[in-house]
Amino acid sequence: MTSMTFLILMIILLAQLITFNVFYFFWSKKKFELERRDLLYRNSEKILIILQDIKAQAYDKTFKEYVLVRAVDRIKLNHRELREASTQYIKYIVDYCGNNLIKDISEIYGNEENFYNFLMDGFVTKIILDEHQIIDDKLNSEEVEP
Repeated sequence: MTSMTFLILMIILLAQLITFNVFYFFWSKKKFELERRDLLYRNSEKILIILQDIKAQAYDKTFKEYVLVRAVDRIKLNHRELREASTQYIKYIVDYCGNNLIKDISEIYGNEENFYNFLMDGFVTKIILDEHQIIDDKLNSEEVEP
């Protein structure tokens, strides 16, 4: 074998080795992502139970800060205050969950924006119902008193 043939053979071998390593890297990366997603979906029930507890804590804290004081005086939240309360509610959830849990939950819901919209819609609905209930209870208790 001449040195030129040997050099060409080595270059071809090196190119095959590089090609194999590139394909293997992308294959293993994709496999890791699929395994991670599979594990995430298998554990999604546990993650959502944790989220439920965190949502309850964040709701209690936000409700006390924004609604309870006004509702006792029979004052409803206006649109701006409701938006501030829902934004604060989401901030509490993000703080309580941490980045990793938010990332996992966002993947379950599709993306962070969908997740935050889901949280905000649920919060606004719950806060309006609870606010009406408190005001109605307050009005009913005043009607009963002589």
